[in-house]
Amino acid sequence: MLPGDLQRTIADAVRPLERLRTRVCLTRKENLHITLKFLGDVSVGKLQEVASLLMPVAGRRAPFEIEIAGIGAFPDVARARIIWVGVSRGAQALKLLSRDIEESLTGVGFEDEDRFKAHVTVGRIRHASRTPELETELKDRIGTLGGCRVSAFYLMKSTLASGGSVYEVLEEFRLSGEEPSPEFAG
Repeated sequence: MLPGDLQRTIADAVRPLERLRTRVCLTRKENLHITLKFLGDVSVGKLQEVASLLMPVAGRRAPFEIEIAGIGAFPDVARARIIWVGVSRGAQALKLLSRDIEESLTGVGFEDEDRFKAHVTVGRIRHASRTPELETELKDRIGTLGGCRVSAFYLMKSTLASGGSVYEVLEEFRLSGEEPSPEFAG
């Protein structure tokens, strides 16, 4: 979860994308977050097992700072489906945290994807096609938007609703370790 003031700054920075002819569906401000590992459908019984495996991860990792900067798209700007803002400072620390989570959950049936890229999804495009207007809008458009201290990660439940996803915190994991996390890494 990102602090409310950073969510507002990000939402304000990407709001001009709504006016483009390319239909960009922006993420609601309160839903802006960084996903470390997507679990998919998980039974209630398995959630307890997942939580017990995530506790030691939090105990190994120390809090760190991140900075949000830049904008881009997946799979790329020319064929955009997902619009994101990036993480400049702290990206490597997030990757290490994500890697630790991946490795901890492989023993209970979750696939080790190892493809984490530190980002915040800010919008989606329903139909991918070459969109020069969007390419121009995204090119070097967003600089540094702000940062925050990462001192916890969360096990979240996502429910798809008519107005978009609704997120619920199931468990919080406070970072309390002393394992150094690189502060400045891309």
